[in-house]
Amino acid sequence: MYTVKAANDPRTRNRVVIYRPPKNIISQNELISLWEKKCGHTFTNTFILEEELVKQSQSKKVYY
Repeated sequence: MYTVKAANDPRTRNRVVIYRPPKNIISQNELISLWEKKCGHTFTNTFILEEELVKQSQSKKVYY
């Protein structure tokens, strides 16, 4: 609603309008949970230690 009003407002001509809803923040876990609900099954979680992640990122071999 506010974006449409800004698009038609003459004061916003030739200007950049940034609109951010106050509750447009979602965590990665919340996003995955919503995704699981939408597709109807749960994903398997794989936990990796920080050191292992750094080691894998520094090596040239790609792990999937």
